[in-house]
Amino acid sequence: MKITSFLPIFLLASSVLACPMDDEIHGDIIERDAEIVARSAEPDFDLLEVRDEEDEFDGSEEGELNARSLEGEGELMARATCNNGAGSGVCANKSKSCSGGKYYAGFCPGSSAIQCCVKGTKLPSIPIGGCKKYVYTNGYKIMKQFPTLISNVGCKGSRAYKSDHAVGKALDFILKKIAPNPNATKMAEYIMRNYSSLKVKYIIWNGKIWNRERKETPKPWSQWRKYTPPKALGTNCNARHCNHIHVSFF
Repeated sequence: MKITSFLPIFLLASSVLACPMDDEIHGDIIERDAEIVARSAEPDFDLLEVRDEEDEFDGSEEGELNARSLEGEGELMARATCNNGAGSGVCANKSKSCSGGKYYAGFCPGSSAIQCCVKGTKLPSIPIGGCKKYVYTNGYKIMKQFPTLISNVGCKGSRAYKSDHAVGKALDFILKKIAPNPNATKMAEYIMRNYSSLKVKYIIWNGKIWNRERKETPKPWSQWRKYTPPKALGTNCNARHCNHIHVSFF
């Protein structure tokens, strides 16, 4: 065997042994390895804090459920704002006081106990069972303009004749004072003038009717068409709508 055949291997081994690792590079590697170990051992507390805030309430259904597990439902909903059409408020548990205002149902997420606390003038409550939300919201918008005229309001209910009440798309504003009532006439005309934004189909007040479904244009109540009650109602004051204003919505 020739000695020259081992020469390349010998030279390669010699070059490796002749080039020891630089102390500075070796130190960098040790520091980097130590840093990696420290990162794996120590949690990122900034990320943990953000995650906790997201779990508290992120506006989603899942976030809401997580938040409920952390605190009472009323405390959670108090963070949510609401608007009943007549004014802005906050959602809270109705078991707590709504100081200077009143609770209105149908405007907050969560259980029926969570309602919208709106400060200011206390309006009659509109029963929301079976009533379309845009209908009772527009009802509050109307009452905001005439806060002292109405004693109570009706929405969904069965009738012996065809009626939008049966599908929750009509409101009866029961008046504190029956006809003649000039302020109630102003209220009926206000509803008529704002028929587009309120989605009004027709209005009945004190023996007269205005019907947008017939493409009727706004005009004074005195020029409205005569209203003939269904035979099932008879001809008394209630049938003629002299004690309440009926509003049907599209």
